[in-house]
Amino acid sequence: MTYTYTDHAKRMMKARKISNDDVKMAIERGELEFKKKDERGRGTEYYHSLELKEPFPRKIVVGWTETNGKITVITAYEIKRKKRWTL
Repeated sequence: MTYTYTDHAKRMMKARKISNDDVKMAIERGELEFKKKDERGRGTEYYHSLELKEPFPRKIVVGWTETNGKITVITAYEIKRKKRWTL
């Protein structure tokens, strides 16, 4: 599979410290959260998530499309967990 990254995806990954390997694992092994049709005509967008255990628990979400075996990563972000405070 060939991976390409939009400029937006590259900026978001750098800012959020998400590696290319994190993205690939999310797409190849992650759980499909949902898919939707893109209104802008870029194709179908699929969103995957993956729990990463090392070095700390993270939930990475990747937005991507696939055309003719080529995957284009549109964005990537981490869902932060809310801490539970005890009094």
